[in-house]
Amino acid sequence: GADTITVNGNIVDSELFGNQDDDRILVSGNATNSGLYGGQGNDVVSISGNAVGGNVEGNSGADTITVAGTASGALVAGGKGDDSIRLGAVDGGQVGGQLGADNLVVDGVLKNALVSMTNTGDPNSTDDGADSLTVGSSVSNSTIYSGAAADFISIDSHLLAGELYGGDGN
Repeated sequence: GADTITVNGNIVDSELFGNQDDDRILVSGNATNSGLYGGQGNDVVSISGNAVGGNVEGNSGADTITVAGTASGALVAGGKGDDSIRLGAVDGGQVGGQLGADNLVVDGVLKNALVSMTNTGDPNSTDDGADSLTVGSSVSNSTIYSGAAADFISIDSHLLAGELYGGDGN
């Protein structure tokens, strides 16, 4: 069913699964070397602190993922569907919406990361929608892949020692 899982504090070396339906996974601290998985449905996954290592994944559906602090060395992915992801900052790891018309906002710095707004196995998939990536500061030592649709990418400061690849979109 539509589950709500709330952790009032930090989670370490743990896994939380929403599974099917529209689930809410809420962590009011840091998630360290842990997995948070929304599952099928339109899920909300929210971490009020940092995500250090581990995975934060929405899976299929129009998911909303928030990491208020820094995603550091973690995999943060929306999955298939029109996802909305907001991160305070990114330091290492992999982030992205994957398939669908996704919106990724990084409020601060994005560094040492792989950003994939599409399926990395098929960057020109016709299942991909028009994505939006907004970085509120600089991007450094990172690689960004947009998808097959008409994507929007905005970096408010510098692109330093990074790579940015457009897909087959307009």
